[in-house]
Amino acid sequence: MIVWLAIVVVSATWLSRRFGSKTTRVLVWATAFGILLPLPLIDEIVGGYQFRKLCRQHAVVIVDESRARGRTVYLRQIPHPLVPGVVTTPSRQVPAWIPIRESIVDWIDVQTHEVLVSYRAYEARGGWLVRALGISETDGPLTFDPHSCRVNSVELFKRLGISSK
Repeated sequence: MIVWLAIVVVSATWLSRRFGSKTTRVLVWATAFGILLPLPLIDEIVGGYQFRKLCRQHAVVIVDESRARGRTVYLRQIPHPLVPGVVTTPSRQVPAWIPIRESIVDWIDVQTHEVLVSYRAYEARGGWLVRALGISETDGPLTFDPHSCRVNSVELFKRLGISSK
């Protein structure tokens, strides 16, 4: 990031020197600096807006509390597409500026096999800078929390007296 900061300062200085008036040079330098500095993170900035919008619109718990109360459920899982012998929740990649994975979480009644609790969970990875430089252990974004729209199923199950297998 220090290298990028140096590139931005040099570029803004080079561009501003092309103008005669000191006021214009300062204005051009500040504008160039403000535009160039966030460029390496622009995909995360836009992706963060997309992520928060998905969370607001779709990370909603769907449950009929009267039917679900006191029941025993299990998590619907499918075979992992890349790892034989491993199961996972159904998921898909969401089209966005950064990698965002949508998981469809269904809790199914053990006796009737009907879906009692359902929601979507979203998880984001970092933008190109994070992934290219490997500067995050989890490949998570630098500009927002990639796990910020998960449903607390433990709290929900406790409140409704639901047990899980």
